[in-house]
Amino acid sequence: MKTLAQRLQQIPPSVSRAFRDFRYAFRSWLRAAALTLFPEPAPVRVVNRPRPRFRSR
Repeated sequence: MKTLAQRLQQIPPSVSRAFRDFRYAFRSWLRAAALTLFPEPAPVRVVNRPRPRFRSR
């Protein structure tokens, strides 16, 4: 029979592994949902506006 200290040492890796698996599954679900909503990236036009010049006094 394992002691309490030995059991406490085993809990964090299993919990962190469960959270990591959940995070991976959630990100995969988000990626799939995004691909159905936005199948291809929208074109982006970059406009570089000139900065206004301030008059010196």
